[in-house]
Amino acid sequence: MRSAIERQASEMYAAGDLRALDARSDAYVDDGVRTSSGLWVSGIFASGVESAIVDPRPSDSAGWDALERRVKEWAKDSPQSPLAHLMVAETISRRAWSIRGGGFAHTVAPDAWAPFRKHLERARKYLVSKEKVASGHPQYYATLVGLDTALNVGDAQVRKDFDAGVHRYPNYYPLYFAMLNHLMPKWHGGPGEIETFAKAAVDATRDLEGEGMYARIYWFAAQNGYDDTLFLASFARWDRMRAGFEDVIARYPDQWNLQNYAHFACQAGDAETVAKLLPRLQSPLPSAWQGRASFAECRRLAGQLST
Repeated sequence: MRSAIERQASEMYAAGDLRALDARSDAYVDDGVRTSSGLWVSGIFASGVESAIVDPRPSDSAGWDALERRVKEWAKDSPQSPLAHLMVAETISRRAWSIRGGGFAHTVAPDAWAPFRKHLERARKYLVSKEKVASGHPQYYATLVGLDTALNVGDAQVRKDFDAGVHRYPNYYPLYFAMLNHLMPKWHGGPGEIETFAKAAVDATRDLEGEGMYARIYWFAAQNGYDDTLFLASFARWDRMRAGFEDVIARYPDQWNLQNYAHFACQAGDAETVAKLLPRLQSPLPSAWQGRASFAECRRLAGQLST
């Protein structure tokens, strides 16, 4: 479903009907549409547009300049479009990261740091200058927190921008994930900060999500760095994560959620929960079973209950 939404966005952008693109984006935001797994369609749609804009990625400064002019022309022609302004900032940010690369700091060429920061600062300045319109899309705040993190603006500013976003869009997952990324050990935090954040996220979203945000926070943390070491290197509590997954699948019982729940149960050595979930699983989704806790190994774990 995510792929279909991103493809729809890409095709609409390629067709050049930007007014229809804006209308579709606004509808997804206004209606709060979610996927069958509970993800916010507005964020996935924006990601699809962003990918379409920078694909293929320019190979030199002239190419990036041309790409920026094209996106800024969209924003100029549609000044009340949150998506257009968001895409200007995202395009400039992509340019910055294309210079830096995605590796750890010690792998970055010394002469890449100055232009990397220059373009990130341009992206943030533009985004903030269009706040009145751009903040009509919840991704505005997630993008802002991401830029804050990369620019090392300081915890106080990051928290201020995050809190402003949560006040307006209290259940928008990408905003929480952007803040979580800021708190990961590779950036500005550690296990203690993540656990405190996960508990606070549950308190902020309980009316709609139950305990689900605790599971989603650590699920993202695993994908974003902890991998198979989640229960060894973080403060994640399986009993509370399990309760969170129960609330997730009570609301969104699709295969993606069920199979990831089973995978984490297997990692935690919870054979009883794995056995309970197995009859509900269809064909294994490979991306849900990466790492040591493979589907076959988890079936063997559950089988130990009957031996």
